[in-house]
Amino acid sequence: MRLFYFISLLFFLADDSYSYSISRGKFIRNNIIHFTLNKDKLIHSFDNRNALVISCDKIGKKVLDDFNKANIRTSVTTTKPKRFNELSSMADEVVIIPQMEIGKDEIMQDAIYNNDVIIIADTISIFSVHTFMRTCKRIANAIRNKGNHKKTTVILVSSVNVYGVHTNGEFVNEETPTYLEVDKIKNQNWQLNHYGIASIMRIAEDYLLELMDYSPDIRTVVLRTSTIWDDSNIDAIRDKGFIKKKYPKVIGNSYMSISFTDEISNCMKWIIENENVKGCFNLVSNSIKRKDFYDNLFDIIKRPRIKWVNDDSDINKDFYYSMDENPLLPNAQRFNMRVNCNKIKMAGYKKLFELS
Repeated sequence: MRLFYFISLLFFLADDSYSYSISRGKFIRNNIIHFTLNKDKLIHSFDNRNALVISCDKIGKKVLDDFNKANIRTSVTTTKPKRFNELSSMADEVVIIPQMEIGKDEIMQDAIYNNDVIIIADTISIFSVHTFMRTCKRIANAIRNKGNHKKTTVILVSSVNVYGVHTNGEFVNEETPTYLEVDKIKNQNWQLNHYGIASIMRIAEDYLLELMDYSPDIRTVVLRTSTIWDDSNIDAIRDKGFIKKKYPKVIGNSYMSISFTDEISNCMKWIIENENVKGCFNLVSNSIKRKDFYDNLFDIIKRPRIKWVNDDSDINKDFYYSMDENPLLPNAQRFNMRVNCNKIKMAGYKKLFELS
């Protein structure tokens, strides 16, 4: 049993009021039981389905693996010919596309037209927000220029950072607008920058959501995620001397959430099965205080806990509460907010790791 599944339970031990208690014995025991009972739900069988994955890192690799097991024919795009051999071992077809749109972007058009499921997977977690927006616009342009007249499902992995600068543990849901907190700080430019990043993500989402107005045969689903996690995150934390850093208690007492690659991939299969699902959905773990998450994580991997220090200095407005390795990626968790995922549950999706 991978440690990855153990970590997920930290979040699902939180109840609806976000008060929680964690014991290591219950943490491991309950998650083993829950995963054993639900593991068969990870793999479905789909006949005559074709899926194209655009941007392939943690999410893309997991999706390709799960979809191949579910008998979905998979294709993956890359702008780097040197990745051909690596990607060809994961997908049925590798499509090498130009770095930028050329002419009517016919290669991208054909790749999209030959697949009935289009997944924009890791762009949000490995590239800048501007690349994220350009990618969404490029895909929308390719669909419009091709004159698509076949049923197509477009799934975009976006981020809860579209809700803007929340720093007081506020609850957010899919109806929450992009928020700019204006306080008396020395450098308000960074607040505007964070607001700008959120606004650009909204524009990127809209490029694909508006395709549903263009054609009744197209449906778009946006999954708003947080920091993307799989087993490699834990390995990186073990190896990079994370615990040697000191963090102020105000960061430890702020809220975070995580989006697991297994959860994202499983949700995508559910979306394919349920053709009435469309629009934007939050897909993150229950929110939990950073201190509780990291203290329990380091106990489990047998490393000394982080030293949470009393520090009265201002929070760095470049990063706010982020503890991410790269805090300026579009989906890095810079803010202190609690994310409500009731909408996707009400639509019928059952989370893999939520305790029953």
